Amino acid sequence: METTHEPMDPTCQQGTVQAGGGSVIVWGVCSWRNMGPLIRLDTTLTGDRYVSILSDHLHPFMTIVHSDGLGQFQQDNATPHASRIAIKWLQEHSSDF
Repeated sequence: METTHEPMDPTCQQGTVQAGGGSVIVWGVCSWRNMGPLIRLDTTLTGDRYVSILSDHLHPFMTIVHSDGLGQFQQDNATPHASRIAIKWLQEHSSDF
């Protein structure tokens, strides 16, 4: 064991990355009946991109998994979720699921 007055042995040290080590952004959907797709996002999510995800992934998932109309979609108030274009799309398609 080394004391505070002894130099550290470099062979016993390992470099680390604090924060800034990278990140992955994903969007996913699940329900009590089934798991839906997990979509990797390569760029920042905007309202337009979010509507594309809803249209391409949420809508088919809800149509297939909750064809009985018992599904319910819930989301938080993240900026893309609360964008005018996303709210409009959800209002227009609310009867679909």
